[in-house]
Amino acid sequence: MSLSALLGYLFPAFAMIFGAWLGTALNGSESASAIGAIAGFLCALTIARIAIGLNSVSIQSNVSQQEFHHERHSNH
Repeated sequence: MSLSALLGYLFPAFAMIFGAWLGTALNGSESASAIGAIAGFLCALTIARIAIGLNSVSIQSNVSQQEFHHERHSNH
């Protein structure tokens, strides 16, 4: 399973469950459970967006270095 699939599908689902559990554990009401689930989902999306962004930056820098290395040696 790729990192994008893990961060895009599984992580938000588990974060929602954890947020709902935490809201229920702290307050015990259904509204706290719903707010906790929403907060968990939004936090998971934010974390996933940052992680995927960081991963794509490292992939782009590796490709740029390979292209530079290829162009440098093909000119000689």
